[in-house]
Amino acid sequence: MKFTVNTLDADKQQSDCLVIGIFENSELPMSARQVDAMTSHAIENSLKNGDFAGKLGQTLLLNNLPELASKRVLLVGCGEAKKINEASFIKIVKTAFKKLEQTTYESIGIYLTELLVPNHSIGCLVRSAVIAITNTEYSFQDYKSKQKDGLSADVVTFFATSAQDMAACEDAIREGKAIATGMTSTKNLANTPCNICTPTYIAEQAQKLGKNYSKLKVKVHDEKALEKMGFGAFCAVSQGSVESGKLVLLEYKGGEKNAPPIALVGKGITFDTGGISLKPASSMLEMKYDMCGAATVFGVMNAIAELELPINVVAALACAENMPDGNAIKPESVIKTLSGQTIEITNTDAEGRLVLCDTLTYMEQEYKPKTMIDLATLTGAVIVALGRKFSGFFSNNSELTTALKQASEQAHDPIWQLPLDDSFGELLESTVADMMNASLCRVAGSSVAAWYLSQFVKDTPWVHLDIAGTANTTGSNKAATGRAVPLLVQYLLNQAKTQEQ
Repeated sequence: MKFTVNTLDADKQQSDCLVIGIFENSELPMSARQVDAMTSHAIENSLKNGDFAGKLGQTLLLNNLPELASKRVLLVGCGEAKKINEASFIKIVKTAFKKLEQTTYESIGIYLTELLVPNHSIGCLVRSAVIAITNTEYSFQDYKSKQKDGLSADVVTFFATSAQDMAACEDAIREGKAIATGMTSTKNLANTPCNICTPTYIAEQAQKLGKNYSKLKVKVHDEKALEKMGFGAFCAVSQGSVESGKLVLLEYKGGEKNAPPIALVGKGITFDTGGISLKPASSMLEMKYDMCGAATVFGVMNAIAELELPINVVAALACAENMPDGNAIKPESVIKTLSGQTIEITNTDAEGRLVLCDTLTYMEQEYKPKTMIDLATLTGAVIVALGRKFSGFFSNNSELTTALKQASEQAHDPIWQLPLDDSFGELLESTVADMMNASLCRVAGSSVAAWYLSQFVKDTPWVHLDIAGTANTTGSNKAATGRAVPLLVQYLLNQAKTQEQ
């Protein structure tokens, strides 16, 4: 699908369908008035006759309008003008394109950019629309024998009122397409069945990605190499599987040669049985999504490579399976981590923090990053605390916290800060090792896990994002969401802009 922008009025726009937003009990927008002037007041008559009221989520498709250059007009209800915000704008866009899926269009003209959303420029709206449209049209059907057809539109054109707005819209389309591409990459990787999406598969996908971009270099360390390097915690997880664990490194070099990079780390447990601390059968469903941290980081790297950001970013995908065979790590074992700290294994189902702790140590030692962010579907406790709207985050640095909150608001990708305090470490005190990997008490699970990870980060400004509640939907319509890609790409865009100033 190609996204473009022009300044043509609605009555001159030639497309298979125009999409126009109508507020409830409000004056018609310019595009609607232009259409009405050409079509004997078709829109006003629809409102007067009660066919359409402009309520949020309502649609009405008008066909065969005389004298109009476009074949059809889709009216989309926008609710009360005073209540519109970015969330409702995105809902309006998604509603329109779900309606458009019901028939065939080669070209679509979007006039939703006329909607005045407080504190949002036309560029912001276009970028949000590009992402929303792409997400609405996304469908993972790689393993279906019979595939459903989606929207077949070749071109989607946004309306701008001036040349200046056109330039802003073109930049917004570029950013929106890159973020949408990253989200699609994340969703494709995460939705792939676990018998196919193994650590080796992820490494192969990363190598393919690296071949597409000259500034992206990929390295892979297999389990034997990790053992030699001292990744005791990481290898303790993967030793129970016939699938070799993999540390996949993606180095993006768009900035100055010696400038310290921003580091991203993703948990990539491609399937989690719980190990010897075996999960109940029902809890194993959807455990293919336990690699969504790695999938998200993969998508972010795809997006920034598309954008060619002038910064340095290094990413680590910590990939392993957690399986319960005769070689699997046992509860009450003691292992030595790459940092030299020792861990008593109290629960083999607390495996994500084990692959992450060694990876965090490695990234800090090897790359000396200026900031480091890890992502993981780490705890069910974060879902209990925050539900599925907010990703939980923890930080050791106020400046990084502020920057991430700003990016969250700009990207409309909500996060919520949870406490990180040394008192949580008391719940991991061990009689035989430096600490336990999981508390014996079922309290403050997300904060305890974050405190554990913090012990493997020394002086680097760091954020831990627990995306267990936001990385995927559940139930009969389970699917990866691509969440946190917009957040992190926005953060990196902001860092690039700050660096240029």
